Amino acid sequence: ALVLVDLVDVDDGTPVAVEALARWTAANGIAISAETFVADTEAAGLGADFDALVLDLACSEVRGRGLDVDIHVNIGGARLGNPGFEQQVRTVLERYQIPRDRLVLEITETMPIVDLDRAARQIRRFSEMGVKVALDDFGSGFSSLTYLHALPVGIVKLDRSLASGSNPVRDQTLYRSVVKLCDDLGLDVIAEGVETAEQAAMVVRAGGRLGAVQLGQDRER
Repeated sequence: ALVLVDLVDVDDGTPVAVEALARWTAANGIAISAETFVADTEAAGLGADFDALVLDLACSEVRGRGLDVDIHVNIGGARLGNPGFEQQVRTVLERYQIPRDRLVLEITETMPIVDLDRAARQIRRFSEMGVKVALDDFGSGFSSLTYLHALPVGIVKLDRSLASGSNPVRDQTLYRSVVKLCDDLGLDVIAEGVETAEQAAMVVRAGGRLGAVQLGQDRER
């Protein structure tokens, strides 16, 4: 199944984009975690096919609903440098008549990106097409300052763990520092995992504007 989650202006709650999240419920009714089935598809060599399927479903859903917003779709880092996937992106956008500047490809941390130079070249090609690229889950796992330094992305999504700490003062200081860094680099910032009004207010005070707000909604992977 595909779930569309709103990305909103955290100051007033206005939706500015949607993010497509894949979900799988087994025949016995048990929800399979995204981490599990995404890792399994990558291990089976089906990662590119899976990402292309989610992209197709997301564009179809957005077109079918008549939404005039950006579409965020997660892709594995292994897609970067894959000419076949680049062509799939072109084909899907043309099929559903989605303007290229409406698509945001979010690089996920399913596995580390080994060839950063090759990945950077791919991101530049997407940028030349008009497609935007975001660095997902910044602040956890493989999404480090090394990625931020090496990859010419235009958007950074802060990991949900940065908004869920037990020390509000420390959280806000960290958020403010990261937002300031991204602002100095000319990058847009999206705060993940904003689930309470207090978290939204903290992001705003730290200088953030956009958030994946999920008050009572489906949680991101």
